Amino acid sequence: MNDRLRSILAGRSHVAAGSVQMIGLDSLKVKLGERWNAVRSKVLTLAERLLADVLSPHDLFFRHGEGTFVIVFAQLGNRQASLICGRIIEDLQRLLLGESDTSTIQVTSVVGIVDGTLHLQATSLDELLEAVAKSMARPAPEQQVSSGTAWAEPWRSVPAEAVEVMYQPAWDVTRQVLFLYIARARRMRGSHAFWGTGTLLGTSANPMEVLDLDLVIIQGAIETYLELYENRFRFFLSLPVHYESISVNSRRQQVVDLVGRIPAHLRPFLNYRLEDLPDGIPEGRLRELINSLRPFGRSVTVATKLQSRDLPTFAAAGAK
Repeated sequence: MNDRLRSILAGRSHVAAGSVQMIGLDSLKVKLGERWNAVRSKVLTLAERLLADVLSPHDLFFRHGEGTFVIVFAQLGNRQASLICGRIIEDLQRLLLGESDTSTIQVTSVVGIVDGTLHLQATSLDELLEAVAKSMARPAPEQQVSSGTAWAEPWRSVPAEAVEVMYQPAWDVTRQVLFLYIARARRMRGSHAFWGTGTLLGTSANPMEVLDLDLVIIQGAIETYLELYENRFRFFLSLPVHYESISVNSRRQQVVDLVGRIPAHLRPFLNYRLEDLPDGIPEGRLRELINSLRPFGRSVTVATKLQSRDLPTFAAAGAK
């Protein structure tokens, strides 16, 4: 294994190292006890399937020994790659044991070669999750002083009461993986948290207030992502865009002006989430809205009720 890793780290080809991670199945082996030998083949097959589901075509993995996997990420940095690997072990624990114990999950990063010796850094999943939580639980832009040149200019106005930009993880029930973070606004009053545009602004909020809230969330989320990106952390991020914010050209142009200033290297990781679309929206109208956002991100989706009759319209208009 050492020779193979040295070749990968030294070669710097397109498969070589954004980062190299190692995950072991020791925690599962301990918890399964005497059952390990009977289910070992099934566990390894399941682990390979989970890895194949989350890795890109440019990534690779191979097995070393009885229960260790070496994963080579072509682009992801250590933090995001470690999180993905930790989640795989967590998924295995949940699928095989019915529950997971993140305190027992450890991911090892290959940080380089010095004098022919591989240097490794081990981190627990609990430590990784704590670091991400601290990075993401940041106040919205109006509550802090930005360092350096801001990527976006301040708005005309912001909601009267301070809000925080929070990040809600989304779980893919088919692949059983964490695949997206949804940027949302939260306002605390005492020990109570309030979410959602209607709750934050009131049901009588005018379109300009809705637009201002969308812009605040987008700016806060992108400022956070820029800092995380500099630290080699990558993830898919969903940004809210309400119908009121882009239903007329003047407000839509403000949204387009803002997202048009998002650095190009972040756009492949961004999703725009259209919210509060009117029932029965025509396909041509929806296509126009989607096309106005499509150049500035990876995809555009629609937030809607499961029983909506407009699902065929959403698909025909190009929503993902």
